[in-house]
Amino acid sequence: MVLTNNLMEQSMEEAIKILNKSKLIREASVDSSLYVEREQYLKELLGEEGYISFHPNVEKDLTVDFLKHLQPLVSQKHFIYMSEHRYEERKAYNDYMVASKLADHVTNEHLLNNTIPGKVSSFIQRRDIKGLSSPKLSKLLVKVFGETSDVVKWFTNKCPKKLDKGVIKDYKIHLSILPHHIAGMSYYAPYNWGGEKWITGWNNTSCMDTSRNGSGDCINQLPPNLMDSTLAVAYLTTAENDDLFSPRYEARLLVRVTKVTDNNYLLVGFRPFFTNNTTKNYLIEGLKAKFDNFIQCDDLRSEYSDLYGSYMSSFSMYTEVGWSHPGIKVSCDDCDGEGTDWNDDECSTCEGTGHVLSDDDPFYPYVDDPEFLEFFEDRVEISLPKEYLIAKGYMEAPQKEVSPSTASLAC
Repeated sequence: MVLTNNLMEQSMEEAIKILNKSKLIREASVDSSLYVEREQYLKELLGEEGYISFHPNVEKDLTVDFLKHLQPLVSQKHFIYMSEHRYEERKAYNDYMVASKLADHVTNEHLLNNTIPGKVSSFIQRRDIKGLSSPKLSKLLVKVFGETSDVVKWFTNKCPKKLDKGVIKDYKIHLSILPHHIAGMSYYAPYNWGGEKWITGWNNTSCMDTSRNGSGDCINQLPPNLMDSTLAVAYLTTAENDDLFSPRYEARLLVRVTKVTDNNYLLVGFRPFFTNNTTKNYLIEGLKAKFDNFIQCDDLRSEYSDLYGSYMSSFSMYTEVGWSHPGIKVSCDDCDGEGTDWNDDECSTCEGTGHVLSDDDPFYPYVDDPEFLEFFEDRVEISLPKEYLIAKGYMEAPQKEVSPSTASLAC
């Protein structure tokens, strides 16, 4: 299946315009040969146009309102812990850590079911904190923050007991392998067009934005994304700002496809960038609702890592790719990219340009989640927790070795 020629050509032209806003990339003379066809699974999923669009069908994210009431109390606990020479105060430390972990790991399910996140319970057990043994979130909130606190009042009086899914007509999710959507992964951030800032990332967008990071060396990690056959970009727009060639990414994340068995593929979503928690929720939860085989790395990190953030066991899958592209330039070390030496004379190494051709290994795409993603000279490697793959039926659980019985030994 091949993308519609006219659309592909137009998209590639737009991608080159975006890339060429960076001086470093422009001097490398990128052209349409940079783009590599995506994996067959992605092409079949997205059809001849190379993209699909749909309204998110999601539940309301209760954690947004919950965290509005919780975060000031977390800051208060942190202040108490850090002030008045109380660094060794056990209760102050415990209260702050419980509050902080609750803010990091609470989900809709915990709020609806009045349960405590596993990471919080594990911390309480490990620290042997007295008085917090109840599995109910309501009791934890009262014990840690007090019965008259805002978070307890909200949870008691305003937190709903159930949620219904609904189609969000004001927003659209797009999944695309078109070159300009990939090259514009940060260029289309709304802040560049008079809109809101991304609350994650760099400089209100990210370091992959050619309009804001035109000369930083890391921008050289943007073009290789066009060579990555496993990559698609998922982004959220308002219903009004969803034009194919001038979208506004209210939230976006990179999605990579990986083959887990002969007939099964996973769509793995990496680090999200977003204007607020609502747009993040619409994008991630909307993708989950649309694709049964979509998994987001934060969910894996939350559910399958231990108390210290590491994984007991993981399984790696790889896809062969090639990264070579001539003409990549980096800042000149001899003049620190200034183009002149300490006498203000033209730098002889870079001839006053401030940049030199790179003699290093090929640039790989920016690694937005190194716990799950790694690039090598000839492949993309994605590692996922074995527990997840077993739970989803992609792997069989290892059989426990049975010790021989006394009777069998006698035989």
